[in-house]
Amino acid sequence: MASNHRVVVTNLSGCVAMSADMDPTSTMLMVKQRIHARTGIRPFQQELVLGRGSVDDDEALSMAPNPCELMLLVLPADASWSPRLISAASDGNLDEVKRSLRSGADLDFRDEETGLTALMVASCRGHASVVRCLYDARGDLEALGPDGSAPLLFASYGGQLEAVQLLCELQADLETRNSNGATPVMHAAQEGHIDVLRQLCSHKASVNSQRVDGATALSIAAAQGHADIVECLCASHADINAAAGQGVTPLLLACRDGHTTTAQVLIEAGADLDLAMQNGVTPLAIAAHQGHADIVQHLCVHRVDCHAAQSKGKTPLLLAAEAGHAEVAQRLCEANCDPDFAGDGVHETPLDVAERCGHLQVAFALLAAGANRRSCRSTCQTLDTQLLLAASTGDFDTLDALCQHSANVDAYDKDGMTALCFASQSGHLSIASCLLRAAADIDQPRHDGATPLCIAAHQNQLDMVDLLLAEGAHRDAVMSGGVTPLLLACREGHVGVAESLCNSNAEPNRAMHNGLSPLCVAASRGHIDLVRLLCLAGADLSQTAQNGFGPADFAEQCGHLEIMRCLQEKCSEITKSVSRSCLWEPACNAVEIFT
Repeated sequence: MASNHRVVVTNLSGCVAMSADMDPTSTMLMVKQRIHARTGIRPFQQELVLGRGSVDDDEALSMAPNPCELMLLVLPADASWSPRLISAASDGNLDEVKRSLRSGADLDFRDEETGLTALMVASCRGHASVVRCLYDARGDLEALGPDGSAPLLFASYGGQLEAVQLLCELQADLETRNSNGATPVMHAAQEGHIDVLRQLCSHKASVNSQRVDGATALSIAAAQGHADIVECLCASHADINAAAGQGVTPLLLACRDGHTTTAQVLIEAGADLDLAMQNGVTPLAIAAHQGHADIVQHLCVHRVDCHAAQSKGKTPLLLAAEAGHAEVAQRLCEANCDPDFAGDGVHETPLDVAERCGHLQVAFALLAAGANRRSCRSTCQTLDTQLLLAASTGDFDTLDALCQHSANVDAYDKDGMTALCFASQSGHLSIASCLLRAAADIDQPRHDGATPLCIAAHQNQLDMVDLLLAEGAHRDAVMSGGVTPLLLACREGHVGVAESLCNSNAEPNRAMHNGLSPLCVAASRGHIDLVRLLCLAGADLSQTAQNGFGPADFAEQCGHLEIMRCLQEKCSEITKSVSRSCLWEPACNAVEIFT
């Protein structure tokens, strides 16, 4: 075995800076680090001279004579290089980092914008070689950023595996915390960095530390739905039932946010399925309330107490009924949950709640499961509301069932919209047909006077227009302002709808209250196909609005010259009954029908 090397380092004044016996396999960088420990002079500020030349950092002591007498030169510091050091560390430019250090850059310098040191930046970016270089230069592994984060926290959050591995090997504090109390393990768990987590666990980092709010890495991962992270933490003996604020466990978080796979991992790992929050909410209750049917089914398969009530006495089934989750209600009933059980102190059954809240699909599911209809206090108003909702969403099955249960097919909302109005607006033909079979009033208008035919014409629902006309809808129904279905079609340029109305003998000359005829509207809007259609239908080319403008005047003033020429061809002499001084008032403003 080789004997130790005697190393003696003197400065320019002849004083001994360091004297020690060192292993011959040691490098000159290790010598510099010894000098730093003795004098505080950082390695990159040192230049060691042997004989007449400088020695490299990676040169071994075994290559030097024994004893090894070295001269120490201290390089001057130059603060102007400090920002360059930050930039080089961010870019991963190792040569530039070394150059900046040799030129006197301050290792403790912090970026003005971020407040981070070069070592923090390199860790965040994952430049492991730069991290190593800065550490060798005696960069502080435990320096904290503005939020209290050390380099290992930055690397863990960013998923920088090589940097994390190196920092662990350099014995960085594995339990370092930021201002929120988060550890590197928590950061890896939150961001789903499974390889980083495994690296930290292999170095015995704690998996049960708690954040300021009481959250553990397992609860954080469960809330994020990182099933692989949860599995890794469980394998590392994380406390599976650790409760954060208000008694929230990892399983409760997974059930709340609908992370089915994560919940399944926790269930199979032995999580307590009935462990409740401080307010009595169980995993099943929160999954039912949030509508996560698959999780509800998983919990029921493992025989949780499906009748457990939270502090207000509400059971999972009642919570599902209240929130309108029909599939959840069905799964609970299939798991032998009593459809009539409401919980202590609750005076409504799930069926009562479902119908009071207007959740008809839930009510149907409960009735199918044998719920007692006699206990239900549903009202006609609830059925009417559901009828309007079904019509607006195109839910034919629900609407058909409601019609059979004597719902008022002519009920309307605050705007006067009936179910037939909603169906006409959206073009739901089957819904409209069902309502008409149930004797819905085909011409019942909403509050502005628009009938279902007006609404269908405005929305360009051609098939709906044809259906309503075939069923006897009033083709010239007048809404506010004197607007008819044909006027609406002409305003919007719906040629097919206008043609269908004309074929049904809609009056082509029925004008609005301001005198605007369908032809005036079509001409002002530039709809030449409609102009031709109306002319064929017998529209009066000389009919004028209250301001004296005729169709050709509107076409000319709105710049639709092709329409103007078309009208002039139809009628070579069009009388203009207003003075030319009035023509400069923008005529297009006169044809706004409604917003």
